[in-house]
Amino acid sequence: MPDDPSAPSLAVRMAKGAGWIVLWRMCSRVLGVVSTVVLVRLLTPEDFGLIALATSLAVSLDAFLVVGVNDALIRDAEPDRDLYDTGFTLNLT
Repeated sequence: MPDDPSAPSLAVRMAKGAGWIVLWRMCSRVLGVVSTVVLVRLLTPEDFGLIALATSLAVSLDAFLVVGVNDALIRDAEPDRDLYDTGFTLNLT
């Protein structure tokens, strides 16, 4: 890639990327709050407690099912097709 004097520097591109990530996370959090407020208005307290329990169970299961496949793929100096296939299969669970 030739050096283009008109191209933005790495620091500028990184700052823009970080800004997009922060903006995406803020939008995601706002949508989460809005959906929670809508649920609070629509559900009875008993229903909301049931939803909270189901969400807690789903998050707990997700945390226990993380097996670190991404870390293994990154650490391997020369990953081959079999390793990628195995990682893909394990991430489907």
